[in-house]
Amino acid sequence: MITSENAAPFARYVAAGRPALYTEGYPNYFVQRLLRALGEMGVTAEHAGDADFDGFRIATREARCLPVGRVVASEIVRNPGGIVGIPLTEAQQTRARRFLTAFPQMPYAEEVSIMLNNGCWYEQESFPL
Repeated sequence: MITSENAAPFARYVAAGRPALYTEGYPNYFVQRLLRALGEMGVTAEHAGDADFDGFRIATREARCLPVGRVVASEIVRNPGGIVGIPLTEAQQTRARRFLTAFPQMPYAEEVSIMLNNGCWYEQESFPL
């Protein structure tokens, strides 16, 4: 199953006949309960969200509910191919750096560091299906 934090990519997954769940950004209490129930049934997720600080935090939050086998944003940050990044604002950089300083062992710390070093993030809507 694919989890999508953004509506347009979610619609593309549904149109392609791929099982998907729209989290509408950070998963709310109900979505987290649903993810836990699916995890208890042996379902694993592929998280497809923005390759930005919040996208990695959303993937982390989902992984607390059920196994997440693949985080597409992680792959994109490491190898964007032809995807054009969006420059990070000073506020985005400051927030991510502060969090990395406070929690250097956080999940996806390496990806966030790569994103900061590249000075850009990648929007989920630009990812291939």
